Amino acid sequence: MIPIAQAGYVNLYGRDITDSRLAEEALRESETRYRALFAGAPGGILVADSRTMRFRYANPAVCRMLGYTGEELLRLSVADIHPRESLDHVMAEFRAQVEGEKVVSRELPALAPGVPPEQTVRAMRPFARQRELMVIGHQPNLGHLAALLLTGSTEGVTVDLKKGGCAALELSGLVTRGRATLRWLLPPRVLRRLG
Repeated sequence: MIPIAQAGYVNLYGRDITDSRLAEEALRESETRYRALFAGAPGGILVADSRTMRFRYANPAVCRMLGYTGEELLRLSVADIHPRESLDHVMAEFRAQVEGEKVVSRELPALAPGVPPEQTVRAMRPFARQRELMVIGHQPNLGHLAALLLTGSTEGVTVDLKKGGCAALELSGLVTRGRATLRWLLPPRVLRRLG
């Protein structure tokens, strides 16, 4: 308001902010829905800055999956949760996603056929706080991986995983050779009966 004393009246200036208020309210409601979906999603969601590759957001599911608190993940970057020997591939996949060349990276180099079980164990280090590991697959890779986690060696002990078989391992502390306990091992025919 600007009073004009000599004229004996007051000029009032205003503008209709109804649309602005409605837009702000809609934005607040949208943010609330987004946060609820993000926090309640059963799948892990980890958002990284495309320039710095540092994590910006982590939902509770990805925190459980990786064994970190949300605050811990926000102090890390993409490179911090991957094994050194896979970084070139991981960074190339990240850049391809940022540039729109790929939508989702489905490749896990440490689980590819022919990768030595020792390298797979190193790749699992970011999951060190997990208490259980489910190995699903078949020989030779995943059977050797299970043997390595259980006994510390792939020699002499055979964990026979048929295609589609499943082994549940309990981890004690770090994902380390010879520190796991076999909880159960089911062949595919038993899993089919259970399913």
